[in-house]
Amino acid sequence: MNHQVTTYLSLGSNLGDRRAYLNCALSGLSAKGVVEACSAVWETPPWGYTDEKPYLNMACAYRTSLDAFALRLFLEGLERECGRAEKTDQGQGYAAREIDIDIIFYGSEIIDTPEAR
Repeated sequence: MNHQVTTYLSLGSNLGDRRAYLNCALSGLSAKGVVEACSAVWETPPWGYTDEKPYLNMACAYRTSLDAFALRLFLEGLERECGRAEKTDQGQGYAAREIDIDIIFYGSEIIDTPEAR
């Protein structure tokens, strides 16, 4: 049996049908784990840059057997499947996006690598 870990993810969208992008991401998560709980959906202004489009944001508890790095790759692929045009480059800063999924916590691990930043 694979070791399962509970992770916490943040999801956000501020382009197009924001709620549909969040729903796509939530549905896609079932391919590699189980969504155990979700927060309410909150509308918030962009942070780190100026944009007139507010975000819809939420968080969820997600149980998976993927290790942290495999989870990151899975989430990047899920973002593309749900319509994210491209990842923001490190040097570009923040930008509007169709869907963004970030790992907030991965069990009790502390991961500090260039790939995790």
